[in-house]
Parts: sequence; structure tokens; C-alpha cells
Amino acid sequence: MESEDPQPGHAIVEPQDAESQETQEPESTSSLSHQPRIRCRPTLYGNTDEARNAFRFAFLAEGAANAVFQVVPNTSESQESFIFEDEKGNLLGKKSLAQKVLRLSKGKPKTLRYKEIMEGFENEVMPLFRKTEPPRDEVPGLRNALNLSINESFEEFVMEHEGVAIAPEALTALIAELHTHCPDNRHIEPHHLEERGILLPDMSSVPGSVTTIEIKPKWLIQSPNAPRGAYLCRTCALHASRKAKKTYKGAWICPLALVAGNTAAIDPYVRHSSLLALKEETGKSPQTRSIDVNPAEIEAIAKRAVPYLSTGPGHKILQHIRYLQAQLDQKGVLVHSSSPEDDYRLRLAMTLRDCSLFIRIPWADQTAPIEAKLGDLDFKSAGKMGDWLEKEEGLVHGGWYVDLKSEMEECWIAQGWKRYAPWYF
Repeated sequence: MESEDPQPGHAIVEPQDAESQETQEPESTSSLSHQPRIRCRPTLYGNTDEARNAFRFAFLAEGAANAVFQVVPNTSESQESFIFEDEKGNLLGKKSLAQKVLRLSKGKPKTLRYKEIMEGFENEVMPLFRKTEPPRDEVPGLRNALNLSINESFEEFVMEHEGVAIAPEALTALIAELHTHCPDNRHIEPHHLEERGILLPDMSSVPGSVTTIEIKPKWLIQSPNAPRGAYLCRTCALHASRKAKKTYKGAWICPLALVAGNTAAIDPYVRHSSLLALKEETGKSPQTRSIDVNPAEIEAIAKRAVPYLSTGPGHKILQHIRYLQAQLDQKGVLVHSSSPEDDYRLRLAMTLRDCSLFIRIPWADQTAPIEAKLGDLDFKSAGKMGDWLEKEEGLVHGGWYVDLKSEMEECWIAQGWKRYAPWYF
């Protein structure tokens, strides 16, 4: 077994238990929001202590605004490697980073910078998942969740964010890894980006035992701007407009059916999502690429995930997000307001309409707990207002909310129409 004992000149920092963390001196909001406490830099040549705790980056996934990399222990002396250290120069050991991924912004227009992301996450987003404990408005630097009534804590569902200062050499290595796996990003160069990243929990699958499915909850309540008599919910209307231009092959579920805990809709959605996830797992290795997905694995995943989403903790967090969306945006994006408070609430609502729920389902061990975390919770920029307005106008004026020929039979609202007003069709 490889030793991780500290050598002279360095201390190895490993995770502490909750009790020991609570005894440390409290951290101010400003310290969390500004300079990162962790630094990533190249491994010093010839330093055996650093070599034993060195890492490399492996591309994991990308979204519109960010790319995500796994932090993998380095096993090759000939390969460029990097270490992570705290502000005192203490090395972070392998155990500290074993379940972490590094998220890097792609520097696109209208995306927030690191400082804005961290401040928005801690000051604006996190209070929405904390139990309301009056008088929160007396806590310096924190809002009181806009006076929303939150009777229990949902913080366990939110990904912890840890800021990282990235040395130029490490940033160059990250971009090279991105270019290798995503050639469309070859225009992105290190000098375009901030030397900042965010460490997040690794919610990826473990082939053969744990499968992760990602859910985009989107609009869990109908848009306030939808016309009366709308046949489709906001998300299904947008999906119909896009499907008219391009075939969609992914898993699909109406968000209203999802948040209602409708098993008839959730079960096939989970099975399809699991199939896609398992195919992706086998496709990553040439040795397993041709292996068919075992139906028993899909059955084992569905057995756990469907109850989790229909009546369990997954259902509970989705209902909380629906409550937040409903309370934060009661006017819709088409109703222009000169009130900064209304704009602020809308930005929070749209943040919650674009988050992701990652659910890790241990199917090989049916007794292991399911883990769910919310990601993509960057507080939306005010620069997005125009985009939201244009998109909503397109749905309303394009007739997508009332399109009876959209073939969106999955929509919860459409099903209600056909159930309770069949003569209309």
C-alpha cells in the first residue's frame, strides 16, 4: 500500500470529520467569496513527497459554459503532473481529492467570473436551501432567503464549492485535455480564461456498480406568461419548438409529471436514462464497447430510483425547487419591471430553472444509500434578461403553448386536457 506519510517541509491535509470542522474558527462570507484557499501548481521535479501526491487531469464532461475534469492520481513519472496545496503550503493528499472534480469556465460571453460565481452561490443561492431561522436578516452579508418559509434544511442536496487558484502550467494542461476530447473548443486558449476553478463532488458513475443519471428539472410550474388554455407546459412547449427543427433522441419527461411524482412517467424515463448512462459507460473502453447492456442492471436501477423520485428524498427536493420557482417568479419574464428586487427574484428563479440534479444509484449493492446533488447553480447574470425575453416571446407568439399537433403526449397539462375535456379533441 502506497504511503502518504508527510515528509519534511510539507504537511498532508486529509478530510476532517464534521465535529473537528465545527471547532475551527468561523469563516467569513467574504473569505469564501474572494481568493481561493486551494492552489494547483506543477509538481516540483525531484520532490518525492509531491510526486507521491501528484495528480493529472482527465476530461469528464462539458456544458455550454463549463468543462469538468476528474482529478486523477498520477502514476507515470514521465507525465506532467500537478499538486494541490492550501494557503499555508500544505499538500492535499490523495484521499482529500479522491471524490472531486475540477470545473473550469470556458470564458463565454454573459457567463459570470469566478468571484461573482462564488459570491452568488454563497450569498444568494445557498440561503434558498437553508432552514429559515429568524432573524436571518441580522446576519451580515446574508439575505434571509427573501422571507421565504423554509421549514427544513436541504443543504445536503447542494454541491459544496471549493475555489482553486490554477497556475498557468496547470491551466495549459487543462485546455490541452479539453482540446483533445472536444475539438470544437480549439478556439479556447489559456489566455482567454481566468486562472480559477472550482472543486466539486464527483458524481460520475462507477462501471459495474453505481450509475449516475442527470435530471434537468427546468420549469416545475407553468410559466406565468403562458396563455390561458395552454395545452403544453413551458418546458414541453420549448421542447416541441426545438423538436420541430431537430430530432431528439434523449430521455424525456415532462417536469410537471416529474415533480408530481407520477410513477407512470418516471419509470420509463428512469429506464431510458439508465440505458443511455450504461451505454456510455461501456462505450468508454474498447474492451467493453461492444457489450450489450444487461437488462437486469436497468431493472436494479429502476427498482431504487423510481421510488426515490416518486415518493422519496428526490421527490422532496424537487418539490422544494418548485416552491422556490413559484415564490420567486410570479410575473414571468414578459412583464417588465423597473424594480431591482423583481429582477433579482427572476434571476434566482431562472437559476433554479437551469440547475441539474445528479443522482448516483448504487444498484450492485441495494443497501448502499442513493446520493443526489444539485449542480449548475451559478446565480444567473442580469445580461441574460434579453435572452429569456426573446425565448418566451417566441413560445407565446409562435403558438407553441397551444399547439394541439405538437405530439407532446408526455406533457402533464396535455394529459389533463385529454382526461377532463376529451370532447375538445
